[in-house]
Amino acid sequence: MHLSQKAMVSLWASALLLTTPFLLIVFAAVLAELLGCDIVSSLGAACHIGDINIADVLFGLSVIGWATLVGLPIGLILAPACSIWWWYSLRQERLMTPARKTHI
Repeated sequence: MHLSQKAMVSLWASALLLTTPFLLIVFAAVLAELLGCDIVSSLGAACHIGDINIADVLFGLSVIGWATLVGLPIGLILAPACSIWWWYSLRQERLMTPARKTHI
């Protein structure tokens, strides 16, 4: 079974679009928990790794994660659409390839 490259790219893109917000939020929350920081009040607060204050970065990751959560419905629409497109392209490929002749 041969998978169309366009269909594979579309499936991976929709999967990435679907999971990215959750990964950003989880990464920011886990890092803040490990450092003992509070994400909600981290804007302007101190959250250090060595000499670097990453409070603004953690807050930004959290906000971007929640903002890109809008991508979830788009991913939920694209994933089935790309799956149907993949199935259709496989079916068209099978119809275009001639059947093998047997040597009986």
